[in-house]
Amino acid sequence: KIYEYLGRSYAEEGILDSAVWAFKEGIKKDNNKLLIELVAWALDKQIKKGDKSKIEEQIYYLETLLEFDSEDIKILERMSNIYKNNGFFEEQIEVLNRWMKIDPNSRKAINNKKIAYNKLGKDESEVDKERWEKDPTNLEYGISYIKSLLEKTSYEESIEICEELLVFHSESKRLLKLTAKSYMENFDDKKAVKYLLELNEVDSNNAQVMLDLS
Repeated sequence: KIYEYLGRSYAEEGILDSAVWAFKEGIKKDNNKLLIELVAWALDKQIKKGDKSKIEEQIYYLETLLEFDSEDIKILERMSNIYKNNGFFEEQIEVLNRWMKIDPNSRKAINNKKIAYNKLGKDESEVDKERWEKDPTNLEYGISYIKSLLEKTSYEESIEICEELLVFHSESKRLLKLTAKSYMENFDDKKAVKYLLELNEVDSNNAQVMLDLS
């Protein structure tokens, strides 16, 4: 407690180097989770004041916190934000991959990974592709990937994924709609009509389907 109070007192006075020193001295006596959190917090304040040399050290203490709970998403999110805010996008992607192993459906992690890919000049659709390839029967992953392909006008690829998913999800309204759209965008109206008719069978009250057919 003495080291905690001493460090907090230094921090209150804005003497961050001494705050970090006090928290570290406490950790030497007792590998205490709270003290580790406090030293990471104090280092963060130093980084925000412009001392980028503290980034690696802060990451070290955040990694130490993960030893208490390897699936603590809040810590992984903090690490991701540190790398993002300081332009270390390759390192951020590595952290985001760890995050997505724990929570594959996290929209926040997925969106952050796409932004990081964009910053590095990489194809954002690769994020959805990687996720889908790990679980190719997953409808949600497949639909996300198909939408990414449609956005980049990769219609033949989107058709290929649609056809693969239809083997497992032949009555999915969303998938049938995306399949028809992929064929329409690829100027294959005959195939588009086929899937619109199938969509009409499972969604007969949808007027838009009839409009698309006409």
